[in-house]
Amino acid sequence: MTHKSLISEPFTSGARQTNSERINMKLSVKSLGALVAIGVIFGCGGAGGTGGLATVAGVVLDTNGEIVRNARVFTTAKTTFTNSSGAFVLESVDEGIVRLNAQLTIGGVNYVGENHVETFANERTKSLIIVIGRQNQAATMEGLVTDRFGAPLEKARVHANAGYLGSSFTLTDQSGRYSMGGLFPGSTYDVQASGRTYISDTSALNFSAGQRITHNFVLDDAGSPTLPAPNNLSAVVWTAPRVNTSSNMPLRANGVKDSIRKLLDTKRGERHQGKGKRPKNSAGNNPIEVDLFWDTYRNDNLLGFGIYRGTSQTGNTTGIEFFADPLANFFADSDRILNENTNYYYEVTALNTNYPDFNNSESDFSNRYGVRPIGDMTLRNINTGPLRFNWNSCRDAEKYTVFLFSNYPDLGVSALWPFDAGSTAAATTTGTSLVYTGPGLVSGRKYYYVVLALANADDSRSISAVGSFNAP
Repeated sequence: MTHKSLISEPFTSGARQTNSERINMKLSVKSLGALVAIGVIFGCGGAGGTGGLATVAGVVLDTNGEIVRNARVFTTAKTTFTNSSGAFVLESVDEGIVRLNAQLTIGGVNYVGENHVETFANERTKSLIIVIGRQNQAATMEGLVTDRFGAPLEKARVHANAGYLGSSFTLTDQSGRYSMGGLFPGSTYDVQASGRTYISDTSALNFSAGQRITHNFVLDDAGSPTLPAPNNLSAVVWTAPRVNTSSNMPLRANGVKDSIRKLLDTKRGERHQGKGKRPKNSAGNNPIEVDLFWDTYRNDNLLGFGIYRGTSQTGNTTGIEFFADPLANFFADSDRILNENTNYYYEVTALNTNYPDFNNSESDFSNRYGVRPIGDMTLRNINTGPLRFNWNSCRDAEKYTVFLFSNYPDLGVSALWPFDAGSTAAATTTGTSLVYTGPGLVSGRKYYYVVLALANADDSRSISAVGSFNAP
């Protein structure tokens, strides 16, 4: 039986238009400037690529959705490590479909994970998430993707998502077969096979430790339904110390977003979890990153999301990326053009599996949400007797919160102070110093801390490097 190859057209990126006007604008996937397309080119090269070199930026999470520091991230030819925000940057990666693995050993226990990413020469791939868990718990899903007549589909996209904001992803081979590892027990995964001009096939699966599941997908012919717009778009913007994660040594010099998320992001609930990626455009040449969140969106006609950005509350926005993950509810904009003291406004659309061939293949816009990056957060030496934390004023900050840790904040380490949302106020001030009032410290023991600057209803955030001291 012959197979079918799923070939798609590039994302339509352009100035904010009406739906009918946007559908008629078909810009190249290699658009100049800030326009980037990373999603729907199912036929864009294999693992060997075409010789072009790309950059992959991402974040490593554990099975609870917490960031993982000091994890080794690697391809067959390149290696890097995650920094203390769980972020990594892997440069000089082949163009095409690339497999990335993550590995970390703590206390003799080996943790592993994997994901695939589609890369383009001279471009930086965003929003890649790798989930790791105990190696002896990792499960595998494999099977066949066919059309409704039983013909195998080559380069169909297979996703699996257990609520970690991004999905594990792979493609089918020439025989329509796929294999996906790095799946773990304890969560229900939404699994989905999709392809342009086909209705997706979606299921919910649970895995046992070490299990190998065979799960086949059948894709029916797509109609062209009008999809509803994504709901409840929100965003936060981070300024964080620049870290070169291309080193072959573990890095410990950035933020601790997992503890901060637990304390600050209750208004976003489970939608607001780990973050990553590192552009370089604060006044101090430090990274600025905007994290977008929207309600979980499930529709078998969904191909992915269009991400739009502008600098005006009411003016035009421009399509900056097609995000080819129909199970996601998170996107990180790590564009190097982002600058502090500038307003950025975002909208998101849903794209159906016929996009861009029909006038109703893109939804209306979501609500528009704006953020404004603030300045760099830097530390000064602490005082003792009593213990006092000191820092420099951060541009446009309205308040500051100190986070203290009894161990370096590696996998599973939570803040000692503040330890819950009710105690945040005790560790917060509008000034540039704060006397410690938390639990008693062990004299001579080493402790670690960061200071977080906040503004604009906590949507604007700037985090210091990790500081340390020996308790008096």
